[in-house]
Amino acid sequence: MGCCTILLLWPLRGSTRHPFAGASAALYSLFYSSPSLLPMPVPLVHPQPDSRNSSNTDPFILYSRSVHDYTLRLWAESRKLAEEKARARAKDAALCDARRLLRNSSQRLPLSNRTQARA
Repeated sequence: MGCCTILLLWPLRGSTRHPFAGASAALYSLFYSSPSLLPMPVPLVHPQPDSRNSSNTDPFILYSRSVHDYTLRLWAESRKLAEEKARARAKDAALCDARRLLRNSSQRLPLSNRTQARA
């Protein structure tokens, strides 16, 4: 059984009115709330396999795919930036730890060893 995605573009251009407001909302709830009223449509022909190069593809499917691809690119870029930031943070933390260990070890040395270590 196939899967269907409904994409509602709302609000359009600053509109705050729901697209199914008023009488159309009652019709929407009537048709979509109870599946027993409307039987599942049976396709007249067998669906063709998904082809992204098909010229007769529904524009909503094309839009949905482009939004999906764009979202994936944004997600991948944000993950890449987050990983770079985490690596830089880990590197800074390691440098701070090394400096702290070096400072603490030099403070523990006796005075004669400190002068030799600095020379």
